[in-house]
Amino acid sequence: WTTEAFTGWAVRESPASFDDASNRDYEVSGAHVGRAFGAGVSAFRVEATYIATDRVRAAFDSSAGPDQRQTLSLRWAGRHGAWDYDAEGLRQWGDHANLDIDAWYVSAVVGRSLAHDWKPRVALRLDAASGDKDRMDGELGVYAPLFPRPLTYNGDLGPQNQIVVQPMLAIQPHRRLNLDFSTAGLWRTSTHDGVYALSGLVLVQGGQSDARYIGQRFTAAGRYALNPFTTLGFYVNHTTAGEVFKDTGVADDLLYATTYLTFRF
Repeated sequence: WTTEAFTGWAVRESPASFDDASNRDYEVSGAHVGRAFGAGVSAFRVEATYIATDRVRAAFDSSAGPDQRQTLSLRWAGRHGAWDYDAEGLRQWGDHANLDIDAWYVSAVVGRSLAHDWKPRVALRLDAASGDKDRMDGELGVYAPLFPRPLTYNGDLGPQNQIVVQPMLAIQPHRRLNLDFSTAGLWRTSTHDGVYALSGLVLVQGGQSDARYIGQRFTAAGRYALNPFTTLGFYVNHTTAGEVFKDTGVADDLLYATTYLTFRF
């Protein structure tokens, strides 16, 4: 068994300093419990996480105001022989401005490792997050991600109000080099809610388009270990604009590319 509990504040990011100050407008607390079962090629793990957040202000397509939100996550992950799997479901409730929060998120990935010198792994990932269905029903149905990690999910759009179907391929052509490739179809869960950036900014409002298709994403990433302490990496993300963006009159594709150097000590 592993357990932990925490409480504190988010940080107020400052581009001029590595010593970011606490953001007293964003309180976070929670607890986590998990247990591992089995061993070797048949091991799996179950986890439960509860997080309570209290934000002075959070903005969505249909509403902005104080946001007191509770999140409960249940996760089951493991492997069986050459197969691996990871499934998680989240439920959110609470109060936002004068609205009741009723939101959810589910994610599942299943993969298989193949017997080859390059150690290929093929996988399929499915993600779905709720969006607001009705601005007049007294509820806010938008899933609010807590602290999303862009390089592990995507480099452009946030998971709010989004359905993602994503085939993936990972290979290791050299013992120091790992490469990952994926493509993903993106759709809106609710056509009455908008499309969000990873930061939470609303890129397209719900009323600007009746379409559901957001676009297609193509991603390539790699990591090369220069030595046991230093890794050179790259990440390229290209997203084509679907009908949702075309209906707004702004249909440019998006290209994001970066390189990075990581030191571990």
